[in-house]
Amino acid sequence: MTIFDKIADFLKEHEAPAELMDQVTFVKDQMAVLIRENATLKNKLSLRVAENKVLETQIKDLERAEDRKEDSESTGNSNS
Repeated sequence: MTIFDKIADFLKEHEAPAELMDQVTFVKDQMAVLIRENATLKNKLSLRVAENKVLETQIKDLERAEDRKEDSESTGNSNS
């Protein structure tokens, strides 16, 4: 039972106007939508973070390879 269900029960017990009940239902529905959207965004963020780590590793590998190439060329060990 969610907080919105508890509020709805409370309002029913106290014979609240139907308009107020409708507003509680609307907020409950909107909250469900937001919870789903939040879960989707968290999933997308996790994927992007993982992708970012892979790209950072690739960048470091390329930088190391470039450094080795420059070191090799500066010491005259070039294969050209």
